[in-house]
Amino acid sequence: MLWGNVKTQKINQMRIISIIALSILFQIKVSGQVIMGRIVDSKTNKPLEYVGVGIINTNFGTITDNSGYFRFEAKVDKLSIVRISMIGYEPQKFTVKELRNNKSEIKLIETTIELAEIIIKPTKERLEQQVQISLLVGVVGAGYAKEKDLK
Repeated sequence: MLWGNVKTQKINQMRIISIIALSILFQIKVSGQVIMGRIVDSKTNKPLEYVGVGIINTNFGTITDNSGYFRFEAKVDKLSIVRISMIGYEPQKFTVKELRNNKSEIKLIETTIELAEIIIKPTKERLEQQVQISLLVGVVGAGYAKEKDLK
């Protein structure tokens, strides 16, 4: 009987060790990767605030603070793509691995977007309404001026 108890104890110990090992491996796989950096203007080297930084096709992301820094944790693999964008600047893309290995600042290049000319013309109905309103205001204004002159 003694041999049976020793064997049972060893099996229980192996189960506990296996559970602990699996728990550790699971924690390592599930724990997120910290993604951080600083974003500056390429010409002035001034920090850019409110730059959007996010992992494409996920809900992970953030914006830069007033010193251009960002930091967030994401449960993604190292080949996931991080997109950095701000209005007035060319967007850039990096893998998580590239951002984690690159400790330097990310420089965004300013860009301008030219839009085609837009011509706004009033419709005939709208123009007629504006003329009627102008005439009405003119008549009311003239009547007010006459009343004021009479007093």
